Amino acid sequence: MNEDELFEIASRFREAIEESDLSADPRCSEGASRLEGFPDGACAEVVELLGLFLREEFDIDDLVKWHGIIKENGEWIGSHYWLRHNEIIIDITADQFELGAPSIIAEVGSKFHSNYAHDLKEQVDTMFWEHQSDWMKPLYEVVTAKYFELENSENSE
Repeated sequence: MNEDELFEIASRFREAIEESDLSADPRCSEGASRLEGFPDGACAEVVELLGLFLREEFDIDDLVKWHGIIKENGEWIGSHYWLRHNEIIIDITADQFELGAPSIIAEVGSKFHSNYAHDLKEQVDTMFWEHQSDWMKPLYEVVTAKYFELENSENSE
C-alpha cells in the first residue's frame, strides 16, 4: 500500500474517531474515557485501533508500532506512538503536540518525526485481538462502523 492510499485511510479513520458517538454505546465507556480529549493523550489507543483496522480490513500485516519521546530543543514534550508500514510513517495524533505537525501523516521521511521524535523503540507486535483488553472490541466496532458509513456516504455522492 502506498502513501496516498494510507493517507486516505488514515484521514477517514481519524474522521471516524472524531465523529463517533462513543457515549451512545455503554460498552464503550472505558474506550470513550481513554479517547477523551482526542487527539491529546490518545496515541497509544489509537495506534492499536488503526493497526487492528489496517490488518483486518486491508490485510496489512507488516505494521510496526513505534514509540518515541517528543522533544523540542532538547526539552521533553511527551511520549508518543505511531505506526510504520515498510518505510511509511502513519500517525493520526501528532498534532496533539502543537509543534506544527499535520493531523494526518502517512509518508516516508516525516519531518515531524525526524525533527522531534527521539529515543525511538519498536514495540512488541500487539495489534492482534488476543493482545487487546475487553474494552477495545466495542470501541473498534463503533469507530469502524462510522468509518464505513463515511466511506459509503462519500461514494454515493
